[in-house]
Amino acid sequence: MISFIIPIYNKGSILLKTLNSLTDKLSKAKFSKFEIIIIDDGSKDDSFYEAFRFKRSNKKLGKIKIFHYGQNLGKGYALKYGFIKSTGDPVIFLDGDMDIDTKQVIKAIEKFNKINPDILIGSKYHIQSRLHYPFNRYLYSRILKIIIWLLFNLSVTDTQVGLKIFQRKVLAKVFPKILVKRFAVDLEILIVANKYGYKKIIEIPVIIKHTSANCSTINYMSTINFMQDLASLFYRNYILHHYD
Repeated sequence: MISFIIPIYNKGSILLKTLNSLTDKLSKAKFSKFEIIIIDDGSKDDSFYEAFRFKRSNKKLGKIKIFHYGQNLGKGYALKYGFIKSTGDPVIFLDGDMDIDTKQVIKAIEKFNKINPDILIGSKYHIQSRLHYPFNRYLYSRILKIIIWLLFNLSVTDTQVGLKIFQRKVLAKVFPKILVKRFAVDLEILIVANKYGYKKIIEIPVIIKHTSANCSTINYMSTINFMQDLASLFYRNYILHHYD
């Protein structure tokens, strides 16, 4: 069974569109054994209502779990919480804002099943990727890529795209060491996985289309928070040797 873990924060009506599209594509691709775990990370809009609406209109699926807590605790906390509640293998992390079309999710699963890597990740920098979003986000991403390469020298081109597939054993080994609660959790997971020898990582192209649902996630404050998390990761990795 496949476990989809979808953390959401203020995704509004786009969430229902994402979830309906995902289940439609899964059905057409004849993936019948799956669970969808939605973690509402303290949304202030109607995201929880939209998630519940989706579950109510898809009762026959019987594989939809929704969890909600009142305080916004960050993507890292939501993913870890969702993994604890999941049972499937592989485990897929997916953003809930339609940045990545669900057709690409199906292609990613098929690729994962064919190659059987430790981890499969979408990459903006794959030669076949196509990006349709504002220049400031592209610039931010480029600068971030260089900083991450300089600090951690990971053998991946992109750590932040919202589509990742893991062998369950990888996350079971890695999550006990994970401390980042915010967006840098993707990077921390890859750092720890690399430390533990899970180095068979496949990168695939993605088509990313900017939507209004993700406008608020990239701003000055989130950039500062990410840089603070990078500094903490560097300190834990090279000074404290927390991940060894």
